[in-house]
Amino acid sequence: REEPWLRDHVIFDTALLPGTGIVEIIMSAARNLGSATIDSLNLAAPLVLDDTVGVQLQLSVEPPNDRGLRAVTLHSRLEDAPEGTLWDEHALAMLSGEPLPDTSRCPELAIWPPEEADAVELEGFYTKLQEHGFTYGDTFRGLTRAWYRGQSAFGHIVLPDSAATHVAGYGIHPALLD
Repeated sequence: REEPWLRDHVIFDTALLPGTGIVEIIMSAARNLGSATIDSLNLAAPLVLDDTVGVQLQLSVEPPNDRGLRAVTLHSRLEDAPEGTLWDEHALAMLSGEPLPDTSRCPELAIWPPEEADAVELEGFYTKLQEHGFTYGDTFRGLTRAWYRGQSAFGHIVLPDSAATHVAGYGIHPALLD
């Protein structure tokens, strides 16, 4: 209810928190702890969303280990779960205090669109995804242009106006990253 854009991420007829939403939750904790990066991330199970029942989240963060990494786990259970109901594990991550890489000097992206890249036709792109079980609502339909160069893919992604009121507080909105 608080994040209506999540209804726009439906996989095989089930609304799921996108993996990028899990990344954002973990990065929010990392920022609060002074950690800069997710060193590793293992997604254990999808987090199913339901319009009728809220979901409780539990994020556990361990003290740094001897290498300076912090283990983080994300669990959930339904808001109306009876006392003693076990929490479902969705992710295990390791946070690092290493600084984020400086992407401002990425020569590959200095010229946009990328040089010597072939444009990709996007007509019917989201229809094809839906045929394979990925039903994206407006919030997740931000890919407006795309290019390939060798094994690299590039995209121009814009969050639609309908989602503009739901961007505050994110490092990067999960729909953009998705």
